[in-house]
Amino acid sequence: MSDHFKYFLKPEERRSNKIKKTPTRKWNVILTLSNVALLVLIFFLVYKPAIERLNKENKVYLNDFSIEIDYEMTENNIFVNLYIFNENIPNYFDFSKLSCSLVFIDSEEIYPLNTRKDKQLINKNNGLHYILSFSLKEKRNIGFFIRLKYENKIIYESKTIKRTN
Repeated sequence: MSDHFKYFLKPEERRSNKIKKTPTRKWNVILTLSNVALLVLIFFLVYKPAIERLNKENKVYLNDFSIEIDYEMTENNIFVNLYIFNENIPNYFDFSKLSCSLVFIDSEEIYPLNTRKDKQLINKNNGLHYILSFSLKEKRNIGFFIRLKYENKIIYESKTIKRTN
C-alpha cells in the first residue's frame, strides 16, 4: 500500500487550528488613520477642485479661451470684470467680437462706457483682466442681468441682480 494516508492530518496537527497572531491594536489604529488621511487628501486635492470647476456658473468656454464673469456695484456704477484665460497654444483674442451689456427687467439694454476693438495675444496658461464700467444714475432700484455676446451670439446670461440702495 501507498502512503497516501499520511496526507490526512489529525485536527490538532492542522495549521488552521493553530492560534493566529492578531495584529496589535496600535497597528489597527495606524492603518485606520492612514486610510482616513488618504481619503481626505483625495477629497481636497482631486474631488473638491474638480466639482468647483464644473459648478462655476459664471464661467464660459469659447474656442481656446475661458472667460470668468464677475461684477462689483457702487452707488452710481457697476463694474463688470472679465477674466479671459488662454488654455491652449498662444492665440489672439479679438475684443471687437465680444460685447457685454446690462439688460434691465423692462428690457432696456445699456452698453459699457469703455470698449475695446483690438486684438491681443494671450499666451498659454496666461490671462487678461478686462474691466467694463456702466453708469446707473437713473436706474437705481431696477433689477438687471449681465449678457455677454460673442460674434452676436449670446454665450452667457447671469441670474437677475437686484439693486437695493
